[in-house]
Amino acid sequence: MNRQPSPSALLGLVLGVITVTGLAPGAARAQTCPSGKSCFYVPPLMKNPGGNYPNPGWDMVLASPGGAITGTYTIGTAAAVPFDVSSGTPLNVALAAGVGVSTNYAVAEKQGIFIVADRADLGVVQRFVGGPWNSSATIKEATFSLGTRFRLDGYMLDGANINAPDTGHDTVSIYAPFGADVTIDPPGDDPTFWADSWAANVRTVSLTAGQTIVLRTKQACGFDLSGALLTSTNPVSVITGGRGWAGVCSGDGTSSTCGDDGVDHAIPESGVGTQYVVDSYPGANAQRVDVIATVDATVVTVNGTVAATLNAGAIHRFNPTGVTYIETSAPAYVYENAGNTTCEAGLSVIPPLALRGGTALGIDFNVNGSGVANVILATADVATITLDGNTVAGTATLVPGRADLSAVRFAVGGGNHRVAAAGDFQLGLVTYASGTGLFAYYNPFRLPGCGDGTQSATEACDDGNVDDGDGCSATCRLEIGEVGCVDSEDCVASGACSGGTCVNRCQSSADCADADDCTIDACDQQTGLCTNERSQSAECLLRNGCADGSREGYTNEGTYPAIASCGGAWSVGGMFHDEPACDRQAGNDGANAAGAGCNVQDLCAEGWHVCYGPADVRSRVGDAGCNDAVAGNYPNSGTGPLADGVTVPPGGAFFATATAGPGNGICDDFVNGVASQFNDVFGCGNLGARPTGATCAPFNRFSNNNCVSFQSAGYLTPGFDHPATDYGYADSTQWAWTCSGSTVESQNIVKTMPDVQGGVMCCKNADPSLPEICDGIDNDTDGTVDETTFADGVEVTVGRRCVVDGQCGVTDCTRDGGFECTNLGPCELAMCGGEEPALGEVMVDETCELPPVIGTIDPVVEWHKGSFTEYPSYDQVMMQPVAANLTDDNGDGVIDEDDVPDVVLTRFTGSSYGSVGVITALSGDDGHELWSIASFVLDGTTYQPYSSSGVAIGDLDGDGLPRSASRHRAASPA
Repeated sequence: MNRQPSPSALLGLVLGVITVTGLAPGAARAQTCPSGKSCFYVPPLMKNPGGNYPNPGWDMVLASPGGAITGTYTIGTAAAVPFDVSSGTPLNVALAAGVGVSTNYAVAEKQGIFIVADRADLGVVQRFVGGPWNSSATIKEATFSLGTRFRLDGYMLDGANINAPDTGHDTVSIYAPFGADVTIDPPGDDPTFWADSWAANVRTVSLTAGQTIVLRTKQACGFDLSGALLTSTNPVSVITGGRGWAGVCSGDGTSSTCGDDGVDHAIPESGVGTQYVVDSYPGANAQRVDVIATVDATVVTVNGTVAATLNAGAIHRFNPTGVTYIETSAPAYVYENAGNTTCEAGLSVIPPLALRGGTALGIDFNVNGSGVANVILATADVATITLDGNTVAGTATLVPGRADLSAVRFAVGGGNHRVAAAGDFQLGLVTYASGTGLFAYYNPFRLPGCGDGTQSATEACDDGNVDDGDGCSATCRLEIGEVGCVDSEDCVASGACSGGTCVNRCQSSADCADADDCTIDACDQQTGLCTNERSQSAECLLRNGCADGSREGYTNEGTYPAIASCGGAWSVGGMFHDEPACDRQAGNDGANAAGAGCNVQDLCAEGWHVCYGPADVRSRVGDAGCNDAVAGNYPNSGTGPLADGVTVPPGGAFFATATAGPGNGICDDFVNGVASQFNDVFGCGNLGARPTGATCAPFNRFSNNNCVSFQSAGYLTPGFDHPATDYGYADSTQWAWTCSGSTVESQNIVKTMPDVQGGVMCCKNADPSLPEICDGIDNDTDGTVDETTFADGVEVTVGRRCVVDGQCGVTDCTRDGGFECTNLGPCELAMCGGEEPALGEVMVDETCELPPVIGTIDPVVEWHKGSFTEYPSYDQVMMQPVAANLTDDNGDGVIDEDDVPDVVLTRFTGSSYGSVGVITALSGDDGHELWSIASFVLDGTTYQPYSSSGVAIGDLDGDGLPRSASRHRAASPA
């Protein structure tokens, strides 16, 4: 987030005759903003006023502040059209009724314009010219194109004139790219507020994805939109304004012989500020400034004098007589009506005063006829203002009460022009030619305080600049893919917050397609978010492992094809059931989510069983153990810091297996789900006590007596072995786990509350793809149970005594079906049959036992590592580091056990433990960094290490040198 600030938008007002080509009515159009792009959502302009001007003209102007800006624009349901604009050559796109222009009022249609650009400073202007009618609307910045809450204003020459068709209406044009329910609360309670076919008393209109609508008020005095509140369930783009006739509704007897129309793109409430500068223009009788409050008790100060105290939606209205400084005690809107002559005026949203000092700026524009420009900038930069490269001959006026700011006014003739200055500025422009006039502001729209490097309460981020595309947008909102959002207001307008990450909103199911063919991909038209619900087909359920088709742990089916954590509830007590009791309808997403009449097997899919014990689980998870047993986003409730300052993970969850024991946290040694003891219940998670028996691995949690460790008491390590109370579940009404009987918990355990605190671990039944393990089951279905052999093919039985190289131990089965002699130690030959056996020979003397060596360890810290020189932001470590000899510390020319072991680990940044990371080697002498690797190229492909992957080290190619290995992903072709 450290790109240099980009130049601002250069806007042009040139009515061109460019034919739109490539239109394909009905073609599909995705309106989600692609990652790394800036998108503009342009509502349609109003149709020809009453048809009384036979040759109206509409256009859209795209302009660049410097260099090329490329992208596409899509009008309505037409095909996307590519564009390429550069500074000084604005692109004019001709529009027409039904092509980016509404065909009627109060009719939902698809006439919005969707623009995708490679830069956010693209200038976007719409204009209508028809006889003496003239209006324009400008989008101030890509990230201000959408919002969910607006205060509207109407055209201020508002009035009724039955001799002028379509005059005296205020209008609002709405574009809902993701679909939305849009509610407008106008001032007053008159049920006949709206004209045309929008019914009386109706305040809400429902639009599907991509639809637009233009609404207008009743043609009578007093029916205007000034102060109206527009809210929407999804972000929309809005144009506000109308058509009026001078003096008709003023009551001051002013002649009603002239009129015009004025519109502008409305800014959402999140973009308004508290300081503004306005000025008067030549068309003094057509001027008016509206200050509209967004919250109650807003104090409005004009040129240092308190002018009004307003409640939300109320207006302070005045006619400026010169340069005027406005301050409000809370963020408020400022609209201005102005023109170059008495009648030919326009409406503009005034940008809040948020200049970026030292940001050089240049703006391109076009004048039709003659015009007057008004520039607001730092007083120190007045001398640097140029018009078409020449110092302006204008009048500078200090802003009242702000000697640091000045307003500079100067005339401009017809044609294309460029205004530039050494610092940031705001440009207002009025034009007039042959009965048509415009008023608009052309400048990048700044959010007050955004970009100063200090995050305020109204900002989701602030990286010290006002650039888009670097993670924190020009409006200090998180961009697509960024984590840390609380709700969708923290994200850029085209995004939404889902699980703490800003994601793209969707328009159609095609936008939501994922790589999993077992999900039903759909776009929720109400939220604008993708849903990827699990298919309930038999094939997909078998693949998933949970009866309801939704895993709550071991969620990656590719990584964990034979094990799943399945959340849910059951009422038939106990962990030992051969068959389900309610036809597998349980599970937190199942038809019988409460688990009434269900047992533990009802949470597992057909072809799966509640995992029997440690060996059953180890064979399916490998070295991962319980690490992935609880998904990071499950469950979503019950967080809370502990009294000792330790913060627990969200929710707390335990996933049980059919494993019991003799008590005291020790697992029973049994196979095939048949237990000889029934004390306690064991499994994986972050809720409950920690086992003490070595035979329990990989299990890291158990129930304790009467399930107390799932409720209100820890076990071995207070503050880390968390009961439910640590997670905010305060009393017994919130405890999901119960099991009566302090020595038979595994026979009685039940669980309520299907959506929280876990469920069971399900293991896939015997399958040819599974490895053979020492559990009494023919796991690989080859007809042989526990086929464990020596290298010479001699079959053994687990637990038999063995001798290797004169040391005694016991046999153990490996997950690949092999044999390993473990727990080796010195022993007397007489204890092992009286003679030294051949290598690998099994000794059957039961007296050959190895007493454990008991002692104490007093560790001393020689060094620790808290920060890194290379890739310093990658300062988080989750996976177990590995120690190995990597350097020749003693200088004997070889790397072996006589050297100081070094440390190799994987690092990640922030909370991105599931993303790519960095592998680093640290010196065992003092902890200094030996090397770090973030990527490497192999056979033309760039690979990046995963931060959540462990590291293995060995002499992989037999050259006597250690090599490290870790799980990587292919990032891109080199």
